[in-house]
Amino acid sequence: MKIIKILFLVAFINTFGQTNVESQTVVYNFPKIKSNITMPVTIPLSEISNMINTSVKELIYQDDSYTDNNNDQFKVKVWKTRPIRLVGGTNQNILIEIPLKIWAEKGIGTLGIYTYQNTTFETVMSFNTTLTFQNNWTITTNTKPNGFRWVTKPVLDFGKIQIPITSIVEKNLIEQQQKFCKTIDQQMASQLNFQQYAVTAWNAFSQPFNISEEYNTWLKVSPIAVNITPLKFYANQINTNIGIDIYSETFTGTKPEASQPIKTALNFSFSPSLGDNFLLQTTANIPYTEASNIARKTFLNKEFDIRDSKVKITDIRVYGI
Repeated sequence: MKIIKILFLVAFINTFGQTNVESQTVVYNFPKIKSNITMPVTIPLSEISNMINTSVKELIYQDDSYTDNNNDQFKVKVWKTRPIRLVGGTNQNILIEIPLKIWAEKGIGTLGIYTYQNTTFETVMSFNTTLTFQNNWTITTNTKPNGFRWVTKPVLDFGKIQIPITSIVEKNLIEQQQKFCKTIDQQMASQLNFQQYAVTAWNAFSQPFNISEEYNTWLKVSPIAVNITPLKFYANQINTNIGIDIYSETFTGTKPEASQPIKTALNFSFSPSLGDNFLLQTTANIPYTEASNIARKTFLNKEFDIRDSKVKITDIRVYGI
């Protein structure tokens, strides 16, 4: 350790005869070195389900008219009874189940005179949604009906006469299921827009952060590109890998200026696969004034034995030629 300190002393021994070194303000533009960071990303389907359930009201559909649909003398209300359930498929798709309670009222009669009876029953609607991750950080979906199953079938009870209305209700449910497909796609498009998250993350990098209070050192990271692997669907989650290309710069002394914030994230690129690695390279920017201060903190007023003599450091200045 003593030898290292002596070598450091010899390296700067010529600085004592210099003047106005502290006022040097030479600015150097160092070449930037690209680094890359790869990280796995998991999107739980439960989180997507929570977003959808929050946006879908309990009362999904309501028909309060007896006379619409060619005077069908039929009213209906549809509620969501439990949270919407999502399960990952095997072909870039999600299977969706919506449990429903349905109240229906049917009029029986002729010549404008009707007797009305209502019933309540339950069914579970199924949908198949294909997801496509666009490189502008949005997700588009294409939802198709996948049938429904009865929990309890609809029957109108007129005392001695019981009239099953399954066929009437099924026709209405099939029509509504087609409409629900559009609703699901609209909700997915609004809830699964990752542009805002990408902007927030990108701008978080724009602020340099302190990595050493002792040496007043700052790290500035500037993202330049993003690569993403295709989505992989599992029963309860969606997986992908994200690779970020960055420039990393280290500054000692004055905090560097932040990068300009962005309002729209740059489009990412798709990559079939990304290596499971982490490569971080950085340039070090140390002004002579800061180098002098660091040297003083380390060696000022310290004594060293050199060839049976004592040498005391009274000042150090670092400069360039």
